[in-house]
Amino acid sequence: MGTIEIKDPGIIAKFATYPNPVIEHLNLRRQQNNKATFEIYNSTGTLVKKSDVYGSSQIIDVSKLTSGAYMINLNENGITFSQRFFKQ
Repeated sequence: MGTIEIKDPGIIAKFATYPNPVIEHLNLRRQQNNKATFEIYNSTGTLVKKSDVYGSSQIIDVSKLTSGAYMINLNENGITFSQRFFKQ
């Protein structure tokens, strides 16, 4: 198994979401302050929420989502990062 080395630190973007599982508000934190976009998909791959992010943190209202597994994608500088979360 090989490793991948990324030499351009400008394309590394880490983000965190919490709490997981979530009831009403999902917190998104990231290292960058530039504009990004998040998209939330349900377990069938349907886009259920999308919005722009302009700072290093955002509170996302997920209270109207039904219980289940979701994927949040963060699109930043042409690169997509994904995390899974569960809605109670």
